[in-house]
Amino acid sequence: SHITAAKGTDTTIFLEILSGPYLVQPADEAFDGGERPINVEARNLMWLSAADAEWVGDAGPQVAYLWGKVAAGETHGSFLKLPPGYAGTLSTKAPLLRVVTTQGSTEVALSGQKASQRLEPGSYFASKGEAAHSVSCVGDGDCILYVHAEGKYGVAAR
Repeated sequence: SHITAAKGTDTTIFLEILSGPYLVQPADEAFDGGERPINVEARNLMWLSAADAEWVGDAGPQVAYLWGKVAAGETHGSFLKLPPGYAGTLSTKAPLLRVVTTQGSTEVALSGQKASQRLEPGSYFASKGEAAHSVSCVGDGDCILYVHAEGKYGVAAR
C-alpha cells in the first residue's frame, strides 16, 4: 500500500518527493529508514508581507518560506497567500516553476495566453523559463499556493 496524495471532503494532502531512490516497498517489506515527513499547516506559519520580502511587490500577498534558499535564487519551496479579490502577476525567470493551489479558488492565465482556468485545491500548473502568469483569488477566502521554484519568482498587482 502506498498513497502519495489524497483529497478528502475537508482536507487535501500534497506530497512532494524531491529525489529518489524512492524506496517504495510492498507492505510486507516495510522498514523504518529514519526519514520523517514534515506536516505543514497554513495557520502555523510565519507569513511575511511586502515590507518583509522584497519580491512580494505590493500590499496584499504574503509569503511563508518552507525550504531552500529563496534569496540566493536556489531551488526552494514556499507558500504564497493571496487575499480574496487579489489580481496580480506571478513572474519568474526560473528554469522550472511548479504551483499547486492548496486552499481557495484561483484563476490562472498562463504566460502568453488570454484564457484563464479556475484551479481548485489540488490543481497544478508549471512553466519553464521566463514567464508572467496572471493569477487571481476568487471567492470569499484566502488562496494559498505552494510554489516550487528553481530560481526566483515575484508577485505584483496588475
